[in-house]
Amino acid sequence: MVLFSRRMARRKATDVDLRYYKLHVMLILFAISLINCVLIL
Repeated sequence: MVLFSRRMARRKATDVDLRYYKLHVMLILFAISLINCVLIL
């Protein structure tokens, strides 16, 4: 039971990390697109 709960906790942590990673990637891409627009103007 302890090992199972640890595995579940790890899965939950990895899911949260993936969500934050995707959010950061979206923000970085958004910032790059804004910078490109400013440079073009």
